[in-house]
Amino acid sequence: DGYIDFVEYIAAVSLLLKGEINQKLKWYFKLFDQDGNGKIDKDELETIFTAIQDITRNRDIDPEEIVTLIYERIDVKGEGELTLEEFIDGAKEHPDIMDMLKNLMDLTPVLEIIVKGRQPAIQD
Repeated sequence: DGYIDFVEYIAAVSLLLKGEINQKLKWYFKLFDQDGNGKIDKDELETIFTAIQDITRNRDIDPEEIVTLIYERIDVKGEGELTLEEFIDGAKEHPDIMDMLKNLMDLTPVLEIIVKGRQPAIQD
């Protein structure tokens, strides 16, 4: 519905922390598929990668470069969009892309900021 409730949030965080690779890739795909048409295109992927980098402040690789690499390796039909099956199979076949996705989608720094923000300040 375009909103995330608390239960969905907890399920997503739990999945990111301990889910199996197929579950994680399906979740990533659903996140990337902004218009819900069952395919992800370059613009959708770049938009999400940019947003995640804004949140995590991890800007090691330009989102456009990441998207170009993913589509060069995974979009074997050259259609400019990926189905869930193509995305999962392609990510699993290319360990470097899988590592890049894991690193980019690592929300540990964000969780640390949230936890530190909730801890009371230590007084002298």
